[in-house]
This record gives sequence, C-alpha cells and structure tokens, in this order.
Amino acid sequence: MKRIIGIIFVLFSLSSMAAKLRNYGIEKEKVVEIVYDTTKLVFESYHDEWNDIMLGTLSAETDLGAYKGSSKHGIAQITPVAFKFVKKQVLKDKKTYEKLKANGIDFKKISFNELTHNHKASVAAMALYYKYIVETKKVNIHGKDKAEVWKKYYNTYAGAGTKQHFNKAYNRNKDIIKETLLVCKTEETKLTEEKRIEDTREELLASSKEMLRDIGTDMSSNLTKVTHTKEYTTFTSVVRVYKEDVVAFAYKAIHKTLISNLKTLI
Repeated sequence: MKRIIGIIFVLFSLSSMAAKLRNYGIEKEKVVEIVYDTTKLVFESYHDEWNDIMLGTLSAETDLGAYKGSSKHGIAQITPVAFKFVKKQVLKDKKTYEKLKANGIDFKKISFNELTHNHKASVAAMALYYKYIVETKKVNIHGKDKAEVWKKYYNTYAGAGTKQHFNKAYNRNKDIIKETLLVCKTEETKLTEEKRIEDTREELLASSKEMLRDIGTDMSSNLTKVTHTKEYTTFTSVVRVYKEDVVAFAYKAIHKTLISNLKTLI
C-alpha cells in the first residue's frame, strides 16, 4: 500500500512540475496588475479600453500566462520582428522611453530573449506595439471591438487566431480581470487621496508660516501656538476673516465636506 501511495505521489509531483513548465510561473492576478500599470505609462487616453484590449490579447495568446507550451516567446507572444520594430520606435519616443525606464523597463538594455522571463518588459512591448501600430495607421480605438483590434493589428489576418477565440479566452478570465482591476483602481484612489492629504498638509505648513510672518512677532507669540507630534505639526491661531471670504479661506484649510456645511451656515 505504501508503495502504491509513493508511486501516486511521484506521479503527482511530476505532473505538477510539468504544469509549471507549461506556464510562465506568474499568477493571473499579477498579470492584470502589470497591464494596469503599463497602460498608464504607455497610453495617453482610453485606459479602460486599452486594459480590455491588452488583457484580451494576453488571454488569447497565453491565457494570462497560464499556458506556455513549447513557445520561446514571452507572455505576450511578441515576435522578434515585432520586438525590433518596438525597440526602434520607443528609442525615438523619448517621453515614453523615459517613463518606462523610470519604472525599471529600459529598452536600451532589454533583449528579445529576456521577454520569456521579464513579464513587465513583455507586456510593455505588447503595449508599445499596439501604440505605434495604431499611431502609424492613424487609428482611434475608442469604441472599437477589442477582438477586432487584436485580430487586425496584433494577431493580423495572416495569423491563425480568430475573434471567437479571443472572446472565449477573455470571457474565461473575465471574473479575475474584473476583480483585480477593481482592486487596482481602489488602491490607486487610496494612494491619490493620501498624496492629496500630504500635499494639503505641506501647503498648510507653508501658508501657516506666511501667516505667522504677517501677524508679526509680538502678536504671534501671544495668539499662535505651535505643537509637534511624531506625525503632525499643529498651528493653533485666531484668524479673523470677513464673512464673504470664509469659503475661500476654507478651501485652503478645510475638507470639502465641511466647506459645503460652511456655505449652508453662511
């Protein structure tokens, strides 16, 4: 019995190893995250539509990295000819090149063979290929069918892929795509709000220093108190503001919700 269990375990281990060799060693959720970040770096507009097109492309090409087979190409299945085109174009496009480089993707250094394991570079190459092809052909993808865009400009009509295959592959992954994109957008909103709060804090610090200078040394020593904690610097001061200026003043110091309440009181 132990021998049979041992044989079953060995067979299971071998099948698991074979499955890993047949994929790109990356979770589908991570692929979606990479696409979300790359879209913002490469494209100026229509980010949601480009997310759909690129995630559909990755679904059709490699099932979001879950299928590799015997392919020697990267997760986005960029060919050597396409990569050569992308590299030539992006090195001329200084703005996009610098944005990608700042995020660890330097196309001066990346070789075609690296795309097999450098998934960020592979996704970036795919995005750039789409970008430069549609720009060259003066195509606006807004409102276009994502399967048609893939077939016409990426897989091309010389390829064996079909729009039906694209849609089937996308639909197979749509739940993962939808859920992960929602997480990405929620996190981005959170980071944006944190930055807004920090920027507001810096602005208040600067304006408070100006206010103290305006008040003057004698008055500020009596009316203004400055306290420090590990996270905050608090300025407590008496400020006299005309009624008509209250809302304008509040915009520099108070949250929008409180501003609406102020307007009501006034």
